[in-house]
Amino acid sequence: MPVRSLKLKIVVPRHPSELEKAQALWSTHRLVNEAVSFYEQKLLLLRGETYSTSDGSVPQDEVRRQLLEQAREAQARNGGSGGSDDEIVRLCRSLYEAIVLADDANAQLANAFLGPLTDPNSAGFLEAFNKVDRPAPSWLDQVPASDPIDPAVLAEANAWLDTDAGRAWLVDTGAPPRWRSLAAKQDPIWPREFARKLGELRKEAASGTSAIIKALKRDFGVLPLFQPSLAPRILGSRSSLTPWDRLAFRLAVGHLLSWESWCTRARDEHTARVQRLEQFSSAHLKGDLATKVSTLREYERARKEQIAQLGLPMGERDFLITVRMTRGWDDLREKWRRSGDKGQEALHAIIATEQTRKRGRFGDPDLFRWLARPENHHVWADGHADAVGVLARVNAMERLVERSRDTALMTLPDPVAHPRSAQWEAEGGSNLRNYQLEAVGGELQITLPLLKAADDGRCIDTPL
Repeated sequence: MPVRSLKLKIVVPRHPSELEKAQALWSTHRLVNEAVSFYEQKLLLLRGETYSTSDGSVPQDEVRRQLLEQAREAQARNGGSGGSDDEIVRLCRSLYEAIVLADDANAQLANAFLGPLTDPNSAGFLEAFNKVDRPAPSWLDQVPASDPIDPAVLAEANAWLDTDAGRAWLVDTGAPPRWRSLAAKQDPIWPREFARKLGELRKEAASGTSAIIKALKRDFGVLPLFQPSLAPRILGSRSSLTPWDRLAFRLAVGHLLSWESWCTRARDEHTARVQRLEQFSSAHLKGDLATKVSTLREYERARKEQIAQLGLPMGERDFLITVRMTRGWDDLREKWRRSGDKGQEALHAIIATEQTRKRGRFGDPDLFRWLARPENHHVWADGHADAVGVLARVNAMERLVERSRDTALMTLPDPVAHPRSAQWEAEGGSNLRNYQLEAVGGELQITLPLLKAADDGRCIDTPL
């Protein structure tokens, strides 16, 4: 069924008596952004790698130190122990990859990880272990892979369903597996389907996300790693996790999914630029051309000193011949080479003529006058490759490499500078808090669940 989306503008009442609605909208926006930032920072610790912000780089050693500090604190709270530093870091990285970097990762599915990360009572991803730990039926090894099942074995399997062990499998919550539907219909192949499903559960328990969660939670007690951001701050909240926390975590994962893709793109582009520079340099900066470029480098150093003497020191930044400085050089060089008089004054006259003719499309006269000196004629006088153009291109490529990054900047949410938008869904939805849209007196009126600030610094989840 097609869904039509409509954009509506919310008109917030401005009468002083209804000021609390505007205040509640702002406090909701602020608290959600604080929660998103909280979850993003926790996920960055699980990531375990260097990342860069506008304030600078956070090195991998510091990320690792903070992660291990929080992991050991969590073990103390949860009654866990063991696990080397490297093992804990590796498992946390694997958990991050399952949340953010997996091929099927998305923000909505990531909510399944919030329970294990924050809730001591969460059994998320441990269902496979809970089932595999149950005693295997005595008839299981007698079920053939394809041949008809022996009537005696089938009778034993059917009788097993009426035992406590069998009933434990029948009351599992969630979508019922195929073998249960077959057993309910008394289909004789249900034991084979049960054996197949149990094999899948054992495989799931031996590897993948379930094994990661099991190691961090049951083996070492690292999970839950931290408390939820919003649930403890909401007055009267009876659950360990609220839809607000799930919204914030979903927004955090969504941002990290986008950021990781930009990191990959930035890394690939930076690597490609470095490779192009290396290939161009190795192909051109050799032999006689390399000698000419060395002469031009002397000009760059001298020009930097000259600029400093004029009261414009460049500090540690090098003066470099740029493509802009060499505009018109190809024509000028050709005229110089064709000129019968290669004296300095004659070459200067050609410079003046070309500068007048080309006006703003002419390069740096100081560079050209330096090239006109007799001792520098070897840089351009022969018919070989143009050292000036090559150096300008190398400098441009080097500056591009210096300006580029091998990663994207991480910008954490901020309610003013870098806001994330709170979200609601229509009545009947179970993922987010629900809004109520009504027609009142010919106008549309919306009621939103909001986080209204309380006097003690906490908040009240209330519709306004």
